[in-house]
Amino acid sequence: MVTLFAHCECPSSFRPVFIASRRLPPGTRVTLQGLVAKPELNGQTGVVVSGPNARTGRFTVQLDGGSGPFELMPANLEPTTV
Repeated sequence: MVTLFAHCECPSSFRPVFIASRRLPPGTRVTLQGLVAKPELNGQTGVVVSGPNARTGRFTVQLDGGSGPFELMPANLEPTTV
């Protein structure tokens, strides 16, 4: 996966624009991986609801069992058939 950063002449308080190259259309089943802030979610499965967000590059994921929704980076989502 390649993530590109858009250059902008803007205040440092602005986040960079992420352009996710990974295709995860709504309805794609995913397994969460590599989460640092919420490691307890690693290994859980869910469904992509929307994304990527044009500003952050994150996908909205609803976990099986009803937890969420969570806004997650594509690097933390592994498509799965489970």
